Amino acid sequence: MKTKVALVTGGLSSEAQISYKSAKNVFTALDKNSYDVYMIDIHPTGWWYENEGGEEVAIDKSDFSII
Repeated sequence: MKTKVALVTGGLSSEAQISYKSAKNVFTALDKNSYDVYMIDIHPTGWWYENEGGEEVAIDKSDFSII
């Protein structure tokens, strides 16, 4: 069983672009055979996860579950 890892990226400040670059580097470095990696994007319209089909799915901020 793989360990689940969430990479939270983005944000509401001018530093968001740096966050995206950092998350991309971490994503690339993680062993995908050992980890299921979930990229969570924080932007003005909410917190979002992009599923395998490219669809953005909302994140419930109270418990970090994918809605």
